[in-house]
Amino acid sequence: IRRRPTWTYQFASGRWEPLPGDGANCFPYCATYDSDRRVVVAVRPDGIHELAGEPRVWKKVVPRGFFGWHTNCAYDPRNKAVVVFGSNENRNDIAAYTPANGEYRLMPTPGPRPPKSQHNPMEFLPELGQTAVLIDRVEGDRKSAETWLYDLARDAWTHVPAATLPVACGMNYNLEYDPVHRCLLLVTGPQTTVWALRLTGK
Repeated sequence: IRRRPTWTYQFASGRWEPLPGDGANCFPYCATYDSDRRVVVAVRPDGIHELAGEPRVWKKVVPRGFFGWHTNCAYDPRNKAVVVFGSNENRNDIAAYTPANGEYRLMPTPGPRPPKSQHNPMEFLPELGQTAVLIDRVEGDRKSAETWLYDLARDAWTHVPAATLPVACGMNYNLEYDPVHRCLLLVTGPQTTVWALRLTGK
């Protein structure tokens, strides 16, 4: 396949359909869903792309980026922004894209930061109003994944030692928020395992 189209799934008909033209290729970059505007946001080294409208089309809305590949992102509905972290360059910077004003900026984050990392599971936690980021720590045969919380409004990180997992996620994972049970669900391997993580403000 010489093209990289974006495919849409029609629930009513049960059919997959490709959109015309090439899509915004997100491998090995990242994308998330802006639930307020109902827009898919793709974060690439060349900037920010959005999939919206009827008929749906990709539009480049920000002309520059900050990271290489192995990034991840999550939509923060409290601050109505996309939070981006990680890079193949092994960085611990946060970038934030605010659709309301089209601003995409690298946050200064003057306080403590997590270890430099890449390809990190990320998901927003409504109860805390913060984004959870899992950071692999590999020391010889010892592997773990630290849990860090990022507060965009304060541009501040908090480490949660009690939520350290006894495995490293590597690049084989999926992290989603379960609104019914109000917890994070992490699926990771090499033997597929599901972890449930509930964080509170107490």
